[in-house]
Amino acid sequence: MAQTNLLEMTGTLDLAQFWPKGSSDADTTKLLLSVAAGSIRVRLAGQSQFQTTTAYDDAVMVTDKDDQTGALKTQPLIKNGVLKVRLQRIDAPELHYSPDARGSGGALKGTGLVKDYRQNQAETAVVKLTAFLQTFGQDPLPCMLRSELKASEGPGAAMDRYGRFVGDIILPDGTNLNLWLLEQGLAVVALYDSMLPQEIDESVLAWQAGRRRREGIARYYTDRFSKFDPTLQFRKEGATAQNEGARKFLHPKFYRRQTTWWAFKQANIFKGSFEDWLTEKAEACWYLPEFRQSGTKAPKYPLYEREFDGSGIGWEPEDFIFAESPSSMQRLTASGALEKIRSW
Repeated sequence: MAQTNLLEMTGTLDLAQFWPKGSSDADTTKLLLSVAAGSIRVRLAGQSQFQTTTAYDDAVMVTDKDDQTGALKTQPLIKNGVLKVRLQRIDAPELHYSPDARGSGGALKGTGLVKDYRQNQAETAVVKLTAFLQTFGQDPLPCMLRSELKASEGPGAAMDRYGRFVGDIILPDGTNLNLWLLEQGLAVVALYDSMLPQEIDESVLAWQAGRRRREGIARYYTDRFSKFDPTLQFRKEGATAQNEGARKFLHPKFYRRQTTWWAFKQANIFKGSFEDWLTEKAEACWYLPEFRQSGTKAPKYPLYEREFDGSGIGWEPEDFIFAESPSSMQRLTASGALEKIRSW
């Protein structure tokens, strides 16, 4: 009998959502999956058969709180049959990332610094991804979202804090798109404590294979902090893809933080260097060899204190184990109240 809960959703991918026709990138944090009613099912641990689940019916994510009334603001997780997906295992160069204005006290507003910036190789990665998906000859493309969860976990464990379903996309021929992206060298591996041991192992192997592929972009990954280039910005839908050559790209997690630091620095909100910024944030993570032995009981390290060596990242991407922030998923009742969703 199965030892984990397995969530599956059958649906379709609209290929027009990918850049340059659309705005989705190879990181697929804004990937849209259309699902039909009754197509979400789960196989619970200890069982051999799948059952349809209504756990996500009327489910919402708490997004904010009204400053005047204190009322919670929500948005539906599935709207008009479409849900947002974050592909687990991967992090690809950013096609469009805007500085995080939180903590600026509104000082970034009106500065002209809050734009959609991009990394080298982001366009190349999504173009290669789209070309592969087009080989199936179907648009929209039938696929399945699969999320394997620990036996003790409920429906909320399949979500991230931003209201995205986290899992693997399985294509019509059985290809796991997440692993394919890593094996082809089109994304950087991203490991979280929510992943199962076998998922971590196969992701690391796929990433290591991808770094050796001459056709991929992973070989242009660099752990060195280069000067932030504000001229690299998102080229809107309809732009012509360009040859990005052998231009280097930084780990997307560090790039996102570098983008925000640069904006704060330009606006004179933060005085220190990027290294100072990273150290001050003191985000924590686990080290993979120790995490394999002790799980979340392993020691956590200040993210930028241990990895940072003065001019770049001291760890390899597969050494990081990040903590998955819990989702705020709840159900909106007929009376308008919010309640936790505890069972399948």
